[in-house]
Amino acid sequence: MGSFFAAETLTKLAETRADIKSRFDKLQSLLLSRKFKSVRAEEYARQGLGRRLDEMNRAIDFIFDIVPPEQGEPPEVDNRVVTTMLLQSYFMNVQGCLDNIAWIWVYETDQRSRDGSKLSRGSVGLAQRYLLKSFSSSFRTQIRSLKKWFKHVAEFRDSAAHRIPLYIPPYFVQTSDAPEYERLGHEAVAAFQRGDMAAYDDYRAKQNALGKFQPIISHSPVEDSPACVFHIQVLQDFLTVDEIAYKLFDEIDNFKPVPRGCFSWVARLRPWR
Repeated sequence: MGSFFAAETLTKLAETRADIKSRFDKLQSLLLSRKFKSVRAEEYARQGLGRRLDEMNRAIDFIFDIVPPEQGEPPEVDNRVVTTMLLQSYFMNVQGCLDNIAWIWVYETDQRSRDGSKLSRGSVGLAQRYLLKSFSSSFRTQIRSLKKWFKHVAEFRDSAAHRIPLYIPPYFVQTSDAPEYERLGHEAVAAFQRGDMAAYDDYRAKQNALGKFQPIISHSPVEDSPACVFHIQVLQDFLTVDEIAYKLFDEIDNFKPVPRGCFSWVARLRPWR
């Protein structure tokens, strides 16, 4: 059984996987060598973003080794479940990287609420309106251009954390084979009920033979969950986080703080009666 991917796609996946390894090393070097003004920003950069990127980089290796993109046969159950576990951790860390990047910005540029108090956790996020206004127009435009991608990240992270866990189907059945698949399923149940386990196993084997594995992950069919080809998705997610991180540090280096005082002074004025 042939691979789900075309030959040119397999080549591109291998090239991108190698590129990510070098990108990871370069970004980790930046995080370790950079001098931060804020201790908390340094912690979020090295202990937060850096550790998450390390886990993501390793997860990509494990995913590609356990379920190689060249593989055409359905993976063993253990391999499929372990890959699902890795992907759930991966999507959690993608969201975590974005949150860590936002906190690096907050602490390194001393972002505060309008009244000068510390920002609440709920207001810290790259796409949060209040924080978004503190970015340069170019970085703000870039973040807004990633609206669909942010939604994808949140969808998979939120479902895995709070609703239905992610799932890699063992195989997919073509529409034309669906009636035969259903018939074999009914026969298998009938064989099980009469205690004929040999016939049961035979019917199940014939069912499985009709399926073809596709490296797709989703969560709830009831919620009409989006699905993605996970080999491609994990690579794209890493590259996107990598790009945002570099742009963020450029933002910090070019940041010019706005003097405080005027706004807080105006806020204390009482309206005329």
